[in-house]
Amino acid sequence: MKKSILVGLILGMTLTLTGCFATSLQPTHVSLARWDMVQVRSDSPVALINVQEAGMSMVKVGETDTATDLSLWSAQAIANIGTWLKAYNVHLSSDAVKQLKVSIVEPSISLAKHLPCARLTLKVETENDITKAYPVEGCASNNNRAIGYAISYAVIEMIRDRDITEYIDQRSPQAEAAQVSQ
Repeated sequence: MKKSILVGLILGMTLTLTGCFATSLQPTHVSLARWDMVQVRSDSPVALINVQEAGMSMVKVGETDTATDLSLWSAQAIANIGTWLKAYNVHLSSDAVKQLKVSIVEPSISLAKHLPCARLTLKVETENDITKAYPVEGCASNNNRAIGYAISYAVIEMIRDRDITEYIDQRSPQAEAAQVSQ
């Protein structure tokens, strides 16, 4: 009896310390590596817009629901997308015609092989009706790091999507008009 209580306490402390029972789900920043990035060019700026509703959302963590602010998750995705665009000298502007509207949908966390695994879908929309969804899974030593990995993996999927890179590479109407007038 005492042995099972001791094992339970040790297991509970271990899970708590590794983040499996964490009540705060904040993504840990996981940077993109240079080899993860696909080259992109743009003659016009790009706007990165967080369309995730601010406020608390319920995320399934194992068998329980945990409240978290998913706008922080999509802000992490936007930061990674911004890192990619800046690496190739693409100017970012909040009022640009080219827009990537970013949100996170269907988030959940479960245990797999004794590690927390975050599942989520990165949703990206453009102003010219391209809508893409990138479902991914990231596993790590704790919930927050698993979320960070999943976000980075989703951004990498987006970066490698030909439709998105071609959209960013498109010449802007202003650049086309300037070339025609010369």
